[in-house]
Amino acid sequence: MAAFSSTQALIDAYENGLDGTQFDERKVDEILSSMPKPLFSQAADSTIAESGKGKMALPYKLVQEFDPNFGQDENQLTSDCSSHAARNAATISLVCDIKARFEAEKYPGKLATETIYGARRHGGEGMAVIYAMQYLQTKGIAFRKKYGPYDLSKYNPNLGINWGRTGTPKIITDETKSNTIQDFALITKTSELRDSIYNGYGVVNGSNLGFSAKNRDKNGIIRRKGVWNHATCFGSMDDTKQRSDQLLILYINSWGRDHISGPLWFNQPGGSFWITEEDAQAILNQKQTYAVSNVNGFPARNIDWSIYDEFL
Repeated sequence: MAAFSSTQALIDAYENGLDGTQFDERKVDEILSSMPKPLFSQAADSTIAESGKGKMALPYKLVQEFDPNFGQDENQLTSDCSSHAARNAATISLVCDIKARFEAEKYPGKLATETIYGARRHGGEGMAVIYAMQYLQTKGIAFRKKYGPYDLSKYNPNLGINWGRTGTPKIITDETKSNTIQDFALITKTSELRDSIYNGYGVVNGSNLGFSAKNRDKNGIIRRKGVWNHATCFGSMDDTKQRSDQLLILYINSWGRDHISGPLWFNQPGGSFWITEEDAQAILNQKQTYAVSNVNGFPARNIDWSIYDEFL
């Protein structure tokens, strides 16, 4: 398996059946059954329920304060979408935790994808989203820097490709295991998705739903069309009903800023688009959507989203 020569070649491959994300329901059920609280409805603080109803939250904008190019500057060049999605979700949770604690903690820097994809447990294409979650919880998150002889300072798809059969090198995991996510939980309802994002938890999703239109509509929305075996990050929510009569969820893709065109709302990352509640639920139905927490459980977070009231 080699890296693609361009983002467009990668997209063409997805349109023709490339397996970016893989789903083994038996294995997923086995992993979830081993967790004390595998469902978001079980793991989340009770006060989170309905907290995002009628509101808007834009977690990606908090990340943009540290990384203005978040979600748009590393064009995926192999079937490592699960690692990009997991990295982006972990970044959102990390930054929102910093903001919620009102601490002047220094942003640790951009997170890497290659170590996650290297843990996919085979040498072929694609990765199960739940394996990405398990890796981040047990082996941790790498940063964009050098680890011994391995240079992760810039995205290099060939590293993740080559580590598939052997696993991520121990010299890296020895250092990253002190920087793990603490919890992840399966989201099954759009109300849970809405409320998790409102409380600043990054969300990674996988499905076979495609969104093959080349242009966002006037409200920044794209509806489902075609098939993509793909994983992405859900990066924001808008339940104000000002642009649609449905809850809207921001779909942060990993194909760069220019693979689609059309209106951008709220300075969203280029290449991202909004999807409707109906299409979001269709993704959730495939049991590959997880909220990510860098603390134990999912406590309610006090994030002042009114700083973005100017967009309403």
